[in-house]
Amino acid sequence: MRCGDRGNATRATGVRELLDHYGFASSSGLNSQSVPATAMEEQVKIFAPTWFTVKAAKAFAQLDFGEVRDLALRPNAAQRQELDTVSEQMTALFLDWLEELATELGVRL
Repeated sequence: MRCGDRGNATRATGVRELLDHYGFASSSGLNSQSVPATAMEEQVKIFAPTWFTVKAAKAFAQLDFGEVRDLALRPNAAQRQELDTVSEQMTALFLDWLEELATELGVRL
């Protein structure tokens, strides 16, 4: 077995386990499987504020202390709503990509 073959087999196993973990019934039509797709979307929504905070902290690190004092590291209500909307869109794109990857790797559930 070539090194690339082992890597693809490992990757296929990882994709299969991810799909199984979220309860997908098939490796195709991921966006149309509403229960597991919603479960994955909820996880993305949990992660999004942390991503926001890390990005904000990195940006703030480049500012003068006087500029930072009035800024918040956590998203406000409007930003949180925007993060939720973007998370929904991102999940759909991620599931499209994951489905293509599953097809490429020959993953079947």
